[in-house]
Amino acid sequence: MSLLQEIQNDIVNPTVELANILRKCKILAYHLNLDEFKQWVDNELNGYPEMAVLPTYRYHRCPAQGYFHNRFSYMPDADIPMASIPKEHRDIHQNVSFVESIGEIQDIISSARSSDKQSFHRPWEPSFVALHCSGIYKEMQCLKAWNIVTVSQFIKILENVKNRIQTFILEVRANIPNAEEVPSLTIPQQEKLMQIYNTTIQGDVQNLAQNSTDVTQHIVFNDANTETFSKLISAIEASQIQASIQSELIVIIQEMRDSQTPSQFREKYSKFMGSLADHMQVVGTVVAPFLPQLSTLLST
Repeated sequence: MSLLQEIQNDIVNPTVELANILRKCKILAYHLNLDEFKQWVDNELNGYPEMAVLPTYRYHRCPAQGYFHNRFSYMPDADIPMASIPKEHRDIHQNVSFVESIGEIQDIISSARSSDKQSFHRPWEPSFVALHCSGIYKEMQCLKAWNIVTVSQFIKILENVKNRIQTFILEVRANIPNAEEVPSLTIPQQEKLMQIYNTTIQGDVQNLAQNSTDVTQHIVFNDANTETFSKLISAIEASQIQASIQSELIVIIQEMRDSQTPSQFREKYSKFMGSLADHMQVVGTVVAPFLPQLSTLLST
């Protein structure tokens, strides 16, 4: 039985895992000497790297929610309307990219089914949340935000990959019947093979690359900023918060204060907001007055 036929049979066999089908596709890609096909198979097997070009089936539109609070109340699962997000950031915060490998996706689906779970949270960057989300609801701070990703969206990725492989195999067998029999394809056959790949596998793609810079920056806090850190530490020390939580927060605040670069500060700020979210019920009212000032430092 030819490899093309094996793959074609495996696609319609529900007992054969997609990862195993892709491994056969990798062998086929080397036999056909089709580099683009090799790369696509590797990305599906290993996951897409950062800044990669993604096929459109690895994007899904997902609703957004956030955790909002002030001194008197909180909204743990409040919807975030995209109209409230700056226009230049809307696309990436509603069209979620799925870069996981096929094996990871299969594990996610299996785990969700065993626990009867239907959705997951994809968290937003805390620095973005601090800069752009706290004005969404009047007089409410946004501590964290996320997209809601469903199990069905992961399943759709698997089905899409299967469908593309099946169509590719059928088109190759129909248009280049001797593809596996000859040591090398003729130039017209190579061109036809590339055309088949582009229309059946690749399709439309989108680039994940975002604005970036290689310039090394250093952060310098003025006296007012330094005083904010000192007052925040003093407020925590004077509170009735459990000692272990006090110590945890103070260490992170000191790390924020001692940051040397904007990226270091954003990292420590994210850590601080994560710890704050874990202990919101006991520290929220103490820390809330300082959050607006801390968030402004993200753009320093």
